[in-house]
Amino acid sequence: MKKILLFLIVVVALVFVSDKVYKWYSKNNINAHESIVLINDHFSENEVDAFFNLTKGTYDPNKYQVIYSLIKKDAYLLETYINLPTKYNNGSANNNQFNCDVEYLAIRQYGFYQSEIGNTNIIARIILKGENPIKQLHTDQIIAEKQLGATYSFGKINILDIGKNGVANHCK
Repeated sequence: MKKILLFLIVVVALVFVSDKVYKWYSKNNINAHESIVLINDHFSENEVDAFFNLTKGTYDPNKYQVIYSLIKKDAYLLETYINLPTKYNNGSANNNQFNCDVEYLAIRQYGFYQSEIGNTNIIARIILKGENPIKQLHTDQIIAEKQLGATYSFGKINILDIGKNGVANHCK
């Protein structure tokens, strides 16, 4: 009886310790089934129209905004669109962009899980500036839309550069 009780205490202690270690690791590191996608937007105002195949002069930065989204798997239980974090470079030579040394703790709230995503496509949209992108958008709220065909991986932070020539991984 003593051996069984000792065995149960050891098993409970191991489960408790492993749970604490996993929670600590998950709080400070990205897991294999989690991903974070950050976007460096390298468009100038003139290049947005060409990228979305719009007539020149359609995009007005005072009226519209460009958002990047993922389609989630279960729109019934979860928000349909996620607005990915973006740094705007606006075609200038300044260094206002995500870099490869981005700190996980500062951006972990932008993480999503592999089980939440319907497919790995990233969609760029032009919407009205006042619209909330963290909801299901109706077709009349979307000015233009383009599938980017970008690739990102799970278990890491992905930084993508998007410009007039397409999408490129910022960090190798």
